[in-house]
Amino acid sequence: MLLLNIPIFIIGIKEIDKDFIIYSLLGTVAVSVFLSITTPIVPYIQIHDIMLSCIAGGVLNGIGCGFAFRSRASQGGTDIIATILKRRTGQEIALLSMGINVVIIGVGVLIIGAGLELIIYTLISMYISTVVIQKIIDGLDHKKLLWIITDKEVEVSRALMTALGRGVTLINAEGAYTGVKKNSKYLYYFNSNS
Repeated sequence: MLLLNIPIFIIGIKEIDKDFIIYSLLGTVAVSVFLSITTPIVPYIQIHDIMLSCIAGGVLNGIGCGFAFRSRASQGGTDIIATILKRRTGQEIALLSMGINVVIIGVGVLIIGAGLELIIYTLISMYISTVVIQKIIDGLDHKKLLWIITDKEVEVSRALMTALGRGVTLINAEGAYTGVKKNSKYLYYFNSNS
C-alpha cells in the first residue's frame, strides 16, 4: 500500500501544499499500520450479511476519510488525486473521490472480471461513504445562504420574512458591466432541511 502511494505523493508535492502532504503521509502510514495490527482480530468481527457489511464499511470509511479531509489531510492514494482535482475544478471532494474509485473499479472489472452482484455491493458501499464524507466535511448543522438580486426589494423582503420567518439583510450592489445599482438581499437558512 505504501509503495503504491509513492508516485501519488510525488505528484501531490507539486500540486498541493506541504502540510497536506505531510499529514496525508502520516494518514497513509497509520492506515497501513492499523491494517496490519488489526488483521488477527478479523475472524472475530466478521459480518456475514454482505449488505450489512457494505453499509458498515461505507459508514466507517466515510467517517475516517471525512475527518481526515476536515483536518486538511487524507489517507493517501485516490484521496490525493481527488484533492488535486478539487483545486482545479472546484467540485466536491467526496464526489470526485467516488468518481475516481468508480473508474478504478471499472478497469478492475475489465481486467479480472467480477460478478454483477459484487460490483453493485461495492458501488453501494462507495455511495454511502461519499454521503458520510460530505456530511462530515460540511458539518451536520449545515447552513445555506441565498442571494436575491431584485428591483423589488421591499416586496421580496416582506414575502420572505412573512412566508419563511427568516431575517433578511439589504446590501447595496452595483453591476460591474452595467453600472446599475441594485439592492441584494440575503437570507440564512439555519439547517439543511429548510
